[in-house]
Amino acid sequence: MEVEYIVIKHRGRSLSLEGVQASIKRLHPRHAVIPILTTKEFSLTVGISGEIKLAETLHKHSFPFEHRVIHDLSLVSATPFQIDSLFLTPFYALVLEVKNIGGQLEFRDNPPQLIRTRETRGSMDLKAQLPK
Repeated sequence: MEVEYIVIKHRGRSLSLEGVQASIKRLHPRHAVIPILTTKEFSLTVGISGEIKLAETLHKHSFPFEHRVIHDLSLVSATPFQIDSLFLTPFYALVLEVKNIGGQLEFRDNPPQLIRTRETRGSMDLKAQLPK
């Protein structure tokens, strides 16, 4: 039995990214804030790329049960919040938050940590303690 892949809501365009790009275009190339905006642009672009890769992966995989996917879901509780992708089935709802981390990742057990090494620096520049 093949189950159809149904997306209730696709990713919209990123207004944040468009705003940063418009700001960069309006400022002088040597303006003091350009490096900050360029870093933000890169971060947003990489994040969107990761979310697109997740959507493509979900689309390629065939699940043996009914499911729905909602991408880029904005909700409000006490404060507004956003969910990258929500995977719904008759049995559960799975919230997927995408983190697109560049560089080489190494997961260590003792002590539990994640180490990222970037080619540009060639050194360990991020260590995150993983839960036990």
